[in-house]
Amino acid sequence: MMVNSSAPDRGLQTFCIVPWIQMQIGTSADIYPCCRAQGATSYGNLKVNSLAELWNSKIACSLRAQLLSGDPLPMCSGCYAEERAGVESWRQAMNRRHVDDVRAAFGSDGSGNMPMGRIAGLDLRFSNLCQFSCRICDSASSTAWYRDRMLMPAHFRYGPERAENLGTLIFDKVKQVSSELKWIYFAGGEPLLHPEHYALLQFLISSGSAGDIRLAYNTNLSTLSLNGTSILPLWNHFKEVDVGASLDGIGAAGELMRKGQNWARTVRNFRKVRLFCPDASVFVETTVSAMNLFHLVAAVDEWLRIGMISPGGIWKVNWLETPRFLSPNVLTFSERSALSDAYGNHLKILEGREDERVVSLIRRKYEYILARFDSVPWHQERSQFVEYMRNLDEIRGESSAELLS
Repeated sequence: MMVNSSAPDRGLQTFCIVPWIQMQIGTSADIYPCCRAQGATSYGNLKVNSLAELWNSKIACSLRAQLLSGDPLPMCSGCYAEERAGVESWRQAMNRRHVDDVRAAFGSDGSGNMPMGRIAGLDLRFSNLCQFSCRICDSASSTAWYRDRMLMPAHFRYGPERAENLGTLIFDKVKQVSSELKWIYFAGGEPLLHPEHYALLQFLISSGSAGDIRLAYNTNLSTLSLNGTSILPLWNHFKEVDVGASLDGIGAAGELMRKGQNWARTVRNFRKVRLFCPDASVFVETTVSAMNLFHLVAAVDEWLRIGMISPGGIWKVNWLETPRFLSPNVLTFSERSALSDAYGNHLKILEGREDERVVSLIRRKYEYILARFDSVPWHQERSQFVEYMRNLDEIRGESSAELLS
């Protein structure tokens, strides 16, 4: 990426444009710079302030000023790790896409203060309402986790016992800045279950701004409608729509990892989006964890057969950061070696069967996974992983060892 000479090389090695152009709104109405920022300090809460006020809060301006200084930030460790693994991180991708904003940031007075009109996007979560209780998740992001959370040992009770639904408040605050937006990323909870999500899209369509806005989603793709309103005709009003389907596996194994999933229904909904929203991009978005690393070979074959991975298409792979005991890093050296062999053998099969663009895509993802491993396996977290899986098996009457072996 080329920027003008006012942007020092050292700064570009760690600089991120994201806090200069977007904000993340969490399910508790707390505002953060980015969903990938581990341990970031909240700018504040929408129950107290407006988005305009929080956009230039002391915390927000201080963060932007730090990014200009060129010092690496602990909260950005996930992006730095991806870069060390040789793949383009979210930080790098956003800098590349918004090079003019990078130039403007380095040409600013260094205070980190930004006019509200410069905000381009929102990373938006109306609530934690969700009908899935995925094994990689917790009650902070899914209401379906409430029951199992209380049945788990205390040290595995992540997220709140109950969470306040602030969807209406968040909706009202977002409407106030909607005329400035260029993109909105919806996550949750499950965004396609949130009534405020449908209300916002209808508001943007009626206001005439939908044609200038790109929508992006992280969805379990379990439903395409709410209270009789289909999402499909609404999507066709917008400039672009990217639908990332959260799929960590297929069949019974996929349903175990993402409890609540009906694999056949997911496939039907994937095909419906392709049919009724031909201009939308719908693709698989996978979180790799200790549970699905070996299962990916079978999953990829099925995603290829269905057309979920196709020539010129997308397959997004996210490395699970927390909880640590579900990280791929709990794999032993021998398991990592076996995984490398499994991926290598799979690629040899694909080379003789699939389009070279597909093979190249899958090869890059496999190489990324193998490159992300820490040099030493996480032995302590490995024992926690075994305990966690055993407890959930007992509570849910499932056998993860049988399905994920």
